[in-house]
Formats: sequence, C-alpha cells, structure tokens
Amino acid sequence: MRIVLVNYLPEVRKVLTEQFLAPAGIDVAGEAGDPEEARRVVARLLPDAVVVAHLLPEPVGAALVAQFRERYPGMAGVLYSTLPAEEMEGQHLLADAFVETGDLRHLPAIIGRAVDAVRSSGRP
Repeated sequence: MRIVLVNYLPEVRKVLTEQFLAPAGIDVAGEAGDPEEARRVVARLLPDAVVVAHLLPEPVGAALVAQFRERYPGMAGVLYSTLPAEEMEGQHLLADAFVETGDLRHLPAIIGRAVDAVRSSGRP
C-alpha cells in the first residue's frame, strides 16, 4: 500500500514513517509539508491513501482531505489530529478515517481499513 504523508513538520513525518508506517509495511511513496506541495505530490503519485495532519496552514487538514476525496474518489483520505473527535466540530467526518495522535500505534491498521473500505465501496 502506497501513501502520501502530509505534515508541516519534517521531523513528525520522519517519526510517523520510522516508528509506525514502515514497520507495518506501508510504503510512504511521498511526503508534503504544506497543502500546495501535497496537491502536486498526490497528483504525481496517485497513492492508495493520503494521510494528513489536521493542523496545517490553509486549508486545514480536514478540508484538504475533502478536496482529495472529491478529486480522487478511489483514494482513501485519513486525517489525524491532536484534537479529539469531539472537539473537531464534525470536520473529522470529511475523511474516510480519523485517528487521534495518542492512538497513532493504530495508524497502519486504520489506513488499511480505510483503503479496503474505499476499494469495496466501488468509488472509482
């Protein structure tokens, strides 16, 4: 499974990749530090999923995930945040899956379920 990882902090992208994603066999095919770069990387790579931090410069991560889901319906959009779902004012519902940063050990499984759900849904 190939993903693009979006977070404005390169050190966070590195930790996520080394501690959670790579050991689970998830291929981080691309990375981006801001929404504009994310759009370019996703368009070039067309990954199975895009994994986005909610706290990004405009647009916030939830809005960026929604844009990707609309433009690439066959790609899963996963959002993660330090905010719990109860404080997201429904923004987490714009993604195929949501994970709080305290539960990142579950991120590989959550990405896998989101990709499987998108594939089985018949979204092109």
